[in-house]
Amino acid sequence: MRVLLVHSSAQLYGSDRALVNICKALKGRAVVRVLLPESGPLVAVLEAEGAEVAVMDVPVIRRRDLRPLQFPVFVLGLLRSYLRLLRYVREAAPDVVHANTVAVFWVCYLRFLYPRARYVTHVREIFRTDGWRGMAGRAVYRQVARHSDAVVAISRDVRDAVASAAPGCASRLTLITDGLGYLGGARAARPRDDVRRELGISPDAAVIICVARINAWKGQDVLLDAFGLLRPGFPDARLLIVGDAFRGYEYLAEGLRRKAEDMGMSGAVTFTGFREDVADLLGASDVFVLPSVRPEPFGLVVLEAMAAGLPVVATDGGGPRETVQDGVTGILVPFSDPAALAAAAVRLLSDPVLRESMGTQGRRYLDERFPDRLDATGLMAAYGFSSLHGFGQEAGDVL
Repeated sequence: MRVLLVHSSAQLYGSDRALVNICKALKGRAVVRVLLPESGPLVAVLEAEGAEVAVMDVPVIRRRDLRPLQFPVFVLGLLRSYLRLLRYVREAAPDVVHANTVAVFWVCYLRFLYPRARYVTHVREIFRTDGWRGMAGRAVYRQVARHSDAVVAISRDVRDAVASAAPGCASRLTLITDGLGYLGGARAARPRDDVRRELGISPDAAVIICVARINAWKGQDVLLDAFGLLRPGFPDARLLIVGDAFRGYEYLAEGLRRKAEDMGMSGAVTFTGFREDVADLLGASDVFVLPSVRPEPFGLVVLEAMAAGLPVVATDGGGPRETVQDGVTGILVPFSDPAALAAAAVRLLSDPVLRESMGTQGRRYLDERFPDRLDATGLMAAYGFSSLHGFGQEAGDVL
């Protein structure tokens, strides 16, 4: 079987690592090609897994493109690229075309000109679907549901969002939770004190870490407000903001740096940018925070933090409701509430016994509930396999 995976970036964030896990699951079962819009660290990792990687200037939809006035501009750009993409697909001659994120949802339209393949769309996003502001989000979900042979959701909230926008797609909608897999389950390779020394952090300082793309909805600005509230009680505390912005959104990262300076916290907040040694940074920290201001589709990094033995503070919506046991492995707080975020962090920083207990329970919960590898059986069903060894039969209702 030949599988073509189309993805939206070449970095090593959550959806990128999930793509590596898919390639691992397909290893020995399929010839895999991956189409990326750019070069980056993901390319070498995919090639090490045996995938053939091609880089092409393919359209990638971002949240700003879902605005009513911006969406037609995206569509025009897509039309300009379509013939080039079609030539590549025909040359690759895949049996399955798999869009690994809704950011490349347009892949399912290739079925009109290349109908011999089975089309699968992986939904890793929760879009706003209410009112007139949610028109584009509803439209994307409906197009994905209408033109894909199978739709894979990464969490219950994502599945429910797609089902509510496209009620008729239940027989083609399946839930497959991302496993840790590549990098996610790794323990810190370097000693805690060595990592702290590199970052200029004293061995005894309280360290809060956030690992996420810098994006408006990820809530790093709310985290800065919360950190400002807790600093009087923890004057030596440090905050690590790990991650960079999408190309074209660099102004968001610069705005966060300016905010930290204006709050007088530039010496206490470290912006590391993208780092491949996330496990080392987690191992050098005390509390992990995911301050998203909208529901997280899943939040793979929460599992990474749990694997590192850290208690988790996350906002109460989307994926963290499935991954964090409130009061047991971490603390869930309301959206956009710096005071609640600060209070949760203070509670953990003030109680090392509670931190240790939550970290231990988190590792145990992770081992019991979340697999290290992607569910290959579910993936094969989405691809139309009747078993792990046979291709060509419809998967039917895989819910």
